[in-house]
Amino acid sequence: MIHLDNITKKHGLIGVIVATLAASALCQSLWADEPAVGYEMSYAANQAHGNHVAKGRYQRVIDGLAGASHDPIAKYLNLCVAQTMASRYPDARRSCNRAVELSEGAARSVPADLRDEHHANWALALSNRGVLRAIRGQQGAEDDFRQAIELQAQSDVAARNLARLNAPNVDARAVVDVATAGD
Repeated sequence: MIHLDNITKKHGLIGVIVATLAASALCQSLWADEPAVGYEMSYAANQAHGNHVAKGRYQRVIDGLAGASHDPIAKYLNLCVAQTMASRYPDARRSCNRAVELSEGAARSVPADLRDEHHANWALALSNRGVLRAIRGQQGAEDDFRQAIELQAQSDVAARNLARLNAPNVDARAVVDVATAGD
């Protein structure tokens, strides 16, 4: 499922539609009847092979972005998602960290009138890194989600990811799987 509602209207990379990829988590809870609740990761839809991310072609994204010249924030946002979904966790960690570093640097260096857009990108990068940390059982996921919410008060994605992380009786280290992407 791709969410284009508030993100495309208010936020994203300049000239880029940012879509939200709802990733369904295959989790095990203490009660078998409890439904799985998924984390969500965001990617740049019309840059850096975002079309392949939407279709679940993660290896094509990874191969296509290796050394390629793209907007660096879009590149590392999409690599973070693709590598996470392809279970290439060490690479995903590096890409997620790089997306956070680049988007934070951009947000801190722009004039005040452009900060909202760059804070939105920074929030997306933090939320994505939080998902990776959560499914790997690593420290920092909650901090990433909370910081993303602070940067972008209307960050529904980060808020849902934080709720997922703190849900009772749910394995926070669930494996992430992609739901069928659609319009």
